[in-house]
Amino acid sequence: MDVVIITGMSGAGRSTAAHVLEDHQWYVVDNLPASMLFPLVDELRSEREKVAVVIDVRSMEFTTELNSGVQALRGNGDSVRILFLDSHDEVLVRRFESTRRPHPLQGTDRIVDG
Repeated sequence: MDVVIITGMSGAGRSTAAHVLEDHQWYVVDNLPASMLFPLVDELRSEREKVAVVIDVRSMEFTTELNSGVQALRGNGDSVRILFLDSHDEVLVRRFESTRRPHPLQGTDRIVDG
């Protein structure tokens, strides 16, 4: 199975990338906890050939859980690619200011501090 993991900075275009893959007949799951990567793909194995998942990097266990899931999938012979999206801070700030939504890590500080 082909698996693409979309992750990266908030505001860098994860949702846009997911929509593009969806338009190209990929099965896309947004906001999946990293710990659910292997169970999801394993469940879809018999009915899908291409799966993309959007995983948020904010989880404290992100690296460990993602690594475990990727290793398990590759151990099954799946093709796994990770698409990490980033952007200049100024671009991310402008995107959050234009939507008037607070950055998920902003708290009570400025957007750029998030």
